[in-house]
Amino acid sequence: AASDGHKYVWATALHAGSQMSVFSLDTGDFVGNVDTCGTPLDVDYVPNREEMWVRCAGGGGGVVDSHMAVVSTNALSASAEEVFLGTARGYGRSTFHNSLGNFGYATHYNHNVIFKIDMASRRAVANFTMEGAHASYDMTYSAVNKHLFIRTRVCCSCQFPGADAQTCGRGGTPVPTLIEVGPFAGQTVNGTCGGGCEGSKADVIGVLEFDTVGEKFLGGHQIKEGTGFGATPEASPDGKHIVLFGNDGAQNLRVLRAGANGVKSTVAFDIPLQFENVPAGSEALRDFAFVKWNNHDIIALSTGYDNNLAIIDLDATPPKLHNLKLSDAAETTGGRSGRMIEWAYGTNYLWVDAASAKEIYVIRLSEDGDVTKAVVERTIPEVSSSLMVYAEDFAERKQDSMIKQLVEANIDSGDDDDDASPIAIAALAIGVFSLILNFIFVGHFMSKSQPAAAEAKEEAAAEDNRTLGSKRVA
Repeated sequence: AASDGHKYVWATALHAGSQMSVFSLDTGDFVGNVDTCGTPLDVDYVPNREEMWVRCAGGGGGVVDSHMAVVSTNALSASAEEVFLGTARGYGRSTFHNSLGNFGYATHYNHNVIFKIDMASRRAVANFTMEGAHASYDMTYSAVNKHLFIRTRVCCSCQFPGADAQTCGRGGTPVPTLIEVGPFAGQTVNGTCGGGCEGSKADVIGVLEFDTVGEKFLGGHQIKEGTGFGATPEASPDGKHIVLFGNDGAQNLRVLRAGANGVKSTVAFDIPLQFENVPAGSEALRDFAFVKWNNHDIIALSTGYDNNLAIIDLDATPPKLHNLKLSDAAETTGGRSGRMIEWAYGTNYLWVDAASAKEIYVIRLSEDGDVTKAVVERTIPEVSSSLMVYAEDFAERKQDSMIKQLVEANIDSGDDDDDASPIAIAALAIGVFSLILNFIFVGHFMSKSQPAAAEAKEEAAAEDNRTLGSKRVA
């Protein structure tokens, strides 16, 4: 799900065929469905172009039978434009950011390349090979160094004593497979390729870092040695930090620090986590929220295996971890797919879901940003949840800010004039009030006729929309 930050919230569903649903940002009302590509899974809003880029499986017989579809957020009835990434059906991720200019990037779980997408021509104009990898899926981007961070997928041996993986994943049946990396590198043995090898002993390439300016790979990243293999990368909204969610049973959180363009990122710190009942080797951190509050960079994490919320201040030296108990229930209240965590942008509130208990926990951070003072302020009962997304009209936020600044400026200027007459003061007050009304009326008109003012686009772009909503939904 994603919001355009002004008018609509857009949502896809795994079994929704070849359509995505649109909801009113103001009222929550269902607006209607929009045709897109087959099996839509991922959406990226590009504010500068006022377009929603949809990542699909492709080949599914959709109205637009492609791997990506481009939908105008200004014209719901306009036909989606298609983008193809080869001919094979295959899921993947995509990323777009204003710092990338006219281009974006996409992964494909059946190809060992990343695709460079020209947003103007609606086509893949280049691809870059990941040596030794079978394919890739999850990906994130840092605007600080203009680098991509890509989780690779490999081929591994499976389902025999001493194999890289105990099972062969969803397919379940091993086949003779040439293994390129790991303990069985160079051998043809019973094995599999793709998602079933994540976290296996062959998952040694890890997260590749790609420089979008020099168009070259800079090397790979792994989780803390001795904890496991492989990780899914996620960048903070400002791009300063890249966290690696490892296949380590939620033992540890490795955080990378983005540096200069063209230079491989470095390990900032490893943070031991204290979650309970997590299966060894699993990637249990399914969702997260980055929070900027009172000059603190904070990340909140949880699993579906216990009732703890880890709140980490990344600016503290060393990073400060606080485990907040969400519920006194004897059993976990989280769902089997983990928990959804959302930050109410610009506030000191977090929302955390509890799917199995049908509850939502509202977390309040302290005014001074001390994570140890966070509390569960409220539990909302009888709420069925599988996905949460925070959405806000950023154009309205910008308009309110402008009005406030204008009022404060006029009050200050009135205070400086000690000799002002009552008539002059009254005239000033009437003038300010009139100007405010004009702002409101013009803002209301513009909100109905245009998707957003330029300032609102900039604000939505700065948040990059990945941070506004549940981030990992497929």
